[in-house]
Amino acid sequence: MTQQSSVCDLTKEVPDSLLLEAAEWFAVLRDGRASSVEREGWQIWLATSDQHFFAWQYIEQLHSNFSSLKSCAQPDDIFQKITVVNRRLISRRKFLSSIGLVSLGALIGSSVLNNQSGSLPWIVFMPDIRTGKGEIQNHSLADGTALWVNTRSKLNLHQGVDSRIQLFSGEILIDSIKADPVPIYIDTRLAIINSATKVCFSVYCDQNKAIITVFEGDVQMTIASDSTVQSLHTGQMLTLHSDGRSEKASTDANRRNWIQGSFTANRISLGTLLHELERYYSGFISVSPAVSDLEVYGNFPIQDMNTVIKMLESTLPVKASRPLPGWIKIEAIKTV
Repeated sequence: MTQQSSVCDLTKEVPDSLLLEAAEWFAVLRDGRASSVEREGWQIWLATSDQHFFAWQYIEQLHSNFSSLKSCAQPDDIFQKITVVNRRLISRRKFLSSIGLVSLGALIGSSVLNNQSGSLPWIVFMPDIRTGKGEIQNHSLADGTALWVNTRSKLNLHQGVDSRIQLFSGEILIDSIKADPVPIYIDTRLAIINSATKVCFSVYCDQNKAIITVFEGDVQMTIASDSTVQSLHTGQMLTLHSDGRSEKASTDANRRNWIQGSFTANRISLGTLLHELERYYSGFISVSPAVSDLEVYGNFPIQDMNTVIKMLESTLPVKASRPLPGWIKIEAIKTV
C-alpha cells in the first residue's frame, strides 16, 4: 500500500472507532511522558490487526504530509473521518500545532470540495458554531435574524450581502419575522434552502435525511439529487431522504418548542418521547417493551430529566431506576 492510496482508501479500510483509538495513542505517545507500560500497550494494540496498523499509519501521515489528500477522488468522505479524529485531539490542544489539523482546510483548495450543485465547500474540521449534547444556542445575525442551534449541531456561518449557513448535522431555526432580512441560504447535503423575505423555519439534517419545516413565510429549495426547485409555505413540512424519496406533510407548530426548552408530546408513545428527550440527555435512557407503547401527552422540559421522570411516574404506571450513573431505566410498576 502506497502512502497516497492508504489515505484515499481510508474510508474503505478503517472504521471511525479505530481512528479514535489511534488518535488517543498518538496523543499519549507525542506527549513525551509515556510510561513503559503505555508504550507496550500501544505496541500490543498496533500488532492486534491490520486495521489497527492502517489507522496508526493514517494518523502519522496526517502529521507528516497533507499533500496526498488533494488528489483523492472523494475528499469529502475522508474529511468526515478527519473531523472525528480532530474532535478527539482538540482535547489535547498541545498536540494540535504539531499535527496541523486546525490548518488543514487552508492546505486544500476549496474548489476540490465544491459539489456539482454549486453549494459551499464541505469543510467540517473546525465548524464556526457547534453545540454539545443538551446544549441550545441563540445567535443574532447582522440583519437582526435570530438563529437558534439545537443540540449536537455543527455549522459554518458566513455573513455579507446575504447570510449563508452550511449545516453539517443537527438542527437550526431561522426567525427573521422581526428583522429586515437579507437573503439567507441553508446548505445541506440533500438540498439548498433559501428565502429573501421575512420567514420562520427550521432545518434538521443527518446522514440519511433532511427535514424542512416552515412555520411562517415561504422558502425555496434546490434539491441536490436532480436540481429541481420546490417551494414550501406556511404550515408545510418536507422530508428528503438520501435515497431520493421525499414526503410533504403539515407542519406541527410544536416542532419549534425546543427553542423554549420543551418538547410537546401530542399522543405519542412513551418510547418515542424518551427517544426524543435522549437527544438532550448526557447519559442513556432505556424503556421496557412492556410500557414503551403507552400513550403520552404534555410539555416536557428537555434539559431536566428529573422533572420528566416525576411527570411520567405521576401519570403513567411506570417507575424509573438508575442501575448505573447516567443510565435511566423506565419499566412497569410491579403489582403484587
